[in-house]
Amino acid sequence: MNTYTIDDLKILAQIYQDNSDPSPLTPEQLETYEGYFSYPKLMEKVIEEKKTPEDSLMEFIGAYDSVVFDSKSWQMLHNFLFYTSIDKMPLHINDKGQEIWKAKVAQWRLKIAK
Repeated sequence: MNTYTIDDLKILAQIYQDNSDPSPLTPEQLETYEGYFSYPKLMEKVIEEKKTPEDSLMEFIGAYDSVVFDSKSWQMLHNFLFYTSIDKMPLHINDKGQEIWKAKVAQWRLKIAK
């Protein structure tokens, strides 16, 4: 089983941020919404709430990237994150559409080498 650190999760949040479209809001408007348009700040909130890297990672991708909606999809995400070997990650780098989250996760896992 792969294990991740809180610092690993922060790298994932930055990858999400780097791959997101620029916000049409002004910096003042963004501050009003307390970072809800910032993946790193969102990850901080998730980590604060969930406490562990595993639970935080499942919540961040599962809920905020709309991947988990039942027990089967939860298990699929969990397996992809924790049991799929790193050598399978390059296969997902160019995933698009509903699978775009896999491309982000693959990029992250290759970056952290886990």
